Amino acid sequence: MASKRAGFTLVELLIVIAIIALLAGITLVALQSARLFVGSATARHRLDDLSQALEIYKQKYGEYPPDCCATDAEIQRHILKRWPNALKGGN
Repeated sequence: MASKRAGFTLVELLIVIAIIALLAGITLVALQSARLFVGSATARHRLDDLSQALEIYKQKYGEYPPDCCATDAEIQRHILKRWPNALKGGN
């Protein structure tokens, strides 16, 4: 008389572990893709905000602010043109 043992065989347990590992891997890949998408969408949104702010500045003052290649003299001219009292002593 053969006795029946309740439980799972080693092969069944290994198959279940393999399936869980496969699902975990797929989930991690999907999460990484979602993170990359959110990061690029955030960057795009920030660039759009910056572009809009620069256009508002141009509408208000007639030109864009100086860029990173501007000399100190150009920057000071720009500041004094917009805000005449900005560079005067701390009064």
